Amino acid sequence: MAYRVESGAGSNTASVDPASGALRVSSYDQTGASGTVSFEEATSNGVPVVLKSFGPKLYTKPRVDGIGTQRSTPETTLFQDFPEVTTTNSAIWEASASGQGVTYSNSEMIFNSAATATANTAVMLRSYASFPRVPSSTLHLRIRAALLYTITGSVTVPPTQNLAEVGFADPASVIAVALGQGACFRFGPLGVLQIVVTGLGGETVQTVGVWNGTCIPKKGLLKKEIDHRIQYEWHIWVTGSTAVFQIVDCNTGELIYENAINPDSHWNTRAFRCIIRHRTTSVLDPHLIAGGISVTSVSVGVLDLKQSLPLSHIQSARHLTVETSPFLPGTTANLVNSSAPSTVTPINTNTGYTTWGGEFSLNPVSGSETDLSVFSASAPTGHRFYLTGVRINVYNTGMIGSLTASVFQWAIFVTTNLNLGTAQTRVPIGCFALSGSSPIGESTGLYWQPGTPIVIGPGRRLSLAFKQVIGSTVAFQFHRGIVAFEGYLL
Repeated sequence: MAYRVESGAGSNTASVDPASGALRVSSYDQTGASGTVSFEEATSNGVPVVLKSFGPKLYTKPRVDGIGTQRSTPETTLFQDFPEVTTTNSAIWEASASGQGVTYSNSEMIFNSAATATANTAVMLRSYASFPRVPSSTLHLRIRAALLYTITGSVTVPPTQNLAEVGFADPASVIAVALGQGACFRFGPLGVLQIVVTGLGGETVQTVGVWNGTCIPKKGLLKKEIDHRIQYEWHIWVTGSTAVFQIVDCNTGELIYENAINPDSHWNTRAFRCIIRHRTTSVLDPHLIAGGISVTSVSVGVLDLKQSLPLSHIQSARHLTVETSPFLPGTTANLVNSSAPSTVTPINTNTGYTTWGGEFSLNPVSGSETDLSVFSASAPTGHRFYLTGVRINVYNTGMIGSLTASVFQWAIFVTTNLNLGTAQTRVPIGCFALSGSSPIGESTGLYWQPGTPIVIGPGRRLSLAFKQVIGSTVAFQFHRGIVAFEGYLL
């Protein structure tokens, strides 16, 4: 098939090769000279490749595009963790320790923060989930981390006994030497940074660089020194029988290292697990090198360049939206078949309903500046909820309203408990009113969609509340209605 694109320089043609799936575009540069841009789906290393006839060969990560909250991506996220709390997220990580530990500070997971130097000690986080290795797709691990080393004595002595490993692996125990099948970055011993692929017959290893006392200097494929004081993104792409390793400078976004390994012996596992491990292999020498790892984010995804659906649609297919998710208990609790909701009087320090939306029935309240909670629900353990929309409808029932209109001012709160006074985030979403002497059946409502999703992290609650800034009470009058939250989980 072919697509024609009109431009100021003339008529450009884009065509797709039906055999290879490659997209080729004929175009013109700013000087009017012709050039060819070819976007090809990589078959040898699983990384999207951009080739320009008038520029160098570039390797690029998949772009994420979208409008508003309908984020589109060619990568389906399978696993994600940002250390926002003070303990390990036990819903997604299996924690193992022998003489070392993990601490949490300023949104960092710090491995071996106590600088334990005892021989044969270790700490490891291993994902409970196993991630599918599908020959037709690319599995992608991204870890944002820094290697932490404090040196006393001679600064020229490398960290000879500390060993840090991040990547796809499945060792038999926290101190086991064998990694199991997978692909990972390894730092140490002797200060050597390596890329490692483990297959049925053992390890295939290549050296990235060697610690010189202050950094890992630029050499060979390493285009820039690696400084232990800053964080880098460590990428591993696995496709077919190949693993591609990339290191990106987080400060500049620069790709400073890339290499691929075809293992000497093949993988026969259908899935990989993710690990972060630090261990000390023997007693340290007099020049104490206290090792550790600082991690601020981890994600695993499957790359599929043949689809570019909004992320909310992808998560819906995986049953990870508020409408479909089995991880959101009580989603339909307030939509009980053939039953009315219980009537509540909303207050500030508690909530009317602990469900993800549904029907409500409220006793009218007098006008005030007090925030009154209607719904409040927790993000499920191990997930973040991304709120992409809220729909609210209210109608009068029971009795004709008072002469005073009822004016509702609505807002979203992100809290740690049911008390709105603890809110960490307050987002106004709109107002509406029922008229004075409103008849039974008079209704109103609103729909709100944020420009970017509101994120409700682990251990936090999404609360929907209102101020009835104008209003009065009438006996036997009720405000009935429905609330629908829209969003997805990661």
